[in-house]
Amino acid sequence: MRKYIKPKHIIRHMFDKGYESFTNKPYTRTVKGAKVIIATPPRKANLLEKKEWERGYNAAYFNQLEKVKKDENRRRSEKVHEG
Repeated sequence: MRKYIKPKHIIRHMFDKGYESFTNKPYTRTVKGAKVIIATPPRKANLLEKKEWERGYNAAYFNQLEKVKKDENRRRSEKVHEG
């Protein structure tokens, strides 16, 4: 008997959904005066799909973090060489 193997395009789709969840306007809520981002995978997704969603979300987070660090370093160097 052959095991059921999920098509790879479905998993890629969940990765893309997770990535978009971070890069698009996220769902936010205010809790005790602080803005909180609510980021959860779709409820109907199975464990593998949820992991892929989370992997996409994390990839978007770290890509953004690298971009912010790069911009911050460039801004600091401009201040040093300014005067």
